[in-house]
Amino acid sequence: MSDAYLLNNNTRAAREKRRSEETLLQKEMAADPQNKDLDDAWIVLQRALAAIDEREGDSKSARMRLESALNLATQMMKYDPGNEVWAQSRRRVVGDLLRVQHK
Repeated sequence: MSDAYLLNNNTRAAREKRRSEETLLQKEMAADPQNKDLDDAWIVLQRALAAIDEREGDSKSARMRLESALNLATQMMKYDPGNEVWAQSRRRVVGDLLRVQHK
């Protein structure tokens, strides 16, 4: 739903949906801190929130989110260096971060 709002330039509603998702995900992560699938979902969510930040002109917040996502992605790669799904996720975060840093 957030993506639909974003496509219609309604960043406020897009952010509200993503923040609701973040609240639910944080509860799940707290209940199951070893669940790497939840960590991966959190990284995807941070990328989506950073995209909203960037669209609203808040590159500082976008960078902070992406740096947090990169830290977690790096930890996940240390846990399982051969996991190509996580490696791809990390590469996407790096690409997002490079784009935001050059604005």
